[in-house]
Amino acid sequence: MLTFYAELLPNIKSISLLISLPTPANASTRATVDPGSTTAVLYHNGETTPLILPAQANPGPRQLVLTTVLGEKTLSSRLPLAAPSTTASYDNENYAPWSALQLSSKESVSYCCRACKAVVLPSGRIQKWKNLPSGNWADMMDFWHCHKPHDHVKEKTNKESKEPTGGGRYSTFGQGFAVEQGVGLVDRGYFLFSSKDCDSVQIVDEKVTCSSCNSILGAPDRGVSSEDSPLWRLNKWNLSLNEAESHPLECFLSAQFITYAEEGGVRRLLVTNENNTQVTGLKVWVFNPDIRYTDTQESKPVRGIKVFWQAVKKGEHVPTDSLKATGFEAVELDAKAFETLKRCLDESNSALPVGIGKSGEWNVGALRRFEDTT
Repeated sequence: MLTFYAELLPNIKSISLLISLPTPANASTRATVDPGSTTAVLYHNGETTPLILPAQANPGPRQLVLTTVLGEKTLSSRLPLAAPSTTASYDNENYAPWSALQLSSKESVSYCCRACKAVVLPSGRIQKWKNLPSGNWADMMDFWHCHKPHDHVKEKTNKESKEPTGGGRYSTFGQGFAVEQGVGLVDRGYFLFSSKDCDSVQIVDEKVTCSSCNSILGAPDRGVSSEDSPLWRLNKWNLSLNEAESHPLECFLSAQFITYAEEGGVRRLLVTNENNTQVTGLKVWVFNPDIRYTDTQESKPVRGIKVFWQAVKKGEHVPTDSLKATGFEAVELDAKAFETLKRCLDESNSALPVGIGKSGEWNVGALRRFEDTT
């Protein structure tokens, strides 16, 4: 089986190309790249196969011809970029759709269950959208302030207990977020809503599910809420905007992993299934949070993240102290997200040529990531 992998290497202004041939190379085996082309053409055993490249290669003026040793089953090369100033530049922002700014600009916003289209957030129910801060915002308060916010309570005390009464602006500091009815808080992978703003949902086994089809939509949030108005976290990948727009779960997972790497400085994750502790977890290493590549499965260039991963062995203890050199950050996913992650990693690994699918004990793969095309 013919497989190939091509990755843009902007720092050295080149493209790494590796081709795994189905049969040993003969005298006619070669690959060519025309000046400024985004396609390499492979000639092997009388067949001609175009291979899409992630950017324009060969600055010219002559055609590049790539060959390999007779009898070998691989052909590899570093192709010089044709136009590094344009092909190597793109937005480095960790973009995810449905930001507060995007939603605020729409005339109408409603969300429905992605599985059955039952409306869970009717149009007009949310009057204001706000982006959530970074997930480690509370920890960063040590750097933002000489002293963490505290309550300045008036000297209203009980004469017997001599203890202050009442609360303050920061009385819920460190406990999570309080969401007012009519306000939607937006993260890259989920929304926080007051339960009073949602319809057609129910709580089953500590999960927020669709009351029409029982699909899992999210979970009650552990943040600041009250008994009469619980706080619900709904995952974006389980929803459709205005009954039409939805996005791949794989890309939302990439956005979450990029956040750990770029905002938390954590690249090694222990990913487990929160619904089934008997399922073996995955050790995931975010090796490169931003790559542009093509491979056997992709018909056009893809922006993604390069991931090293391996299954946790039975009985293996994985340290979850991310501050230590050997530690991992513990990440829990619901069953749907965990199985999607495993499937995407397996599929990307199987598309790689022989020889680059493993790096020591680690499997090599990639996950697609979002790219803002607006």
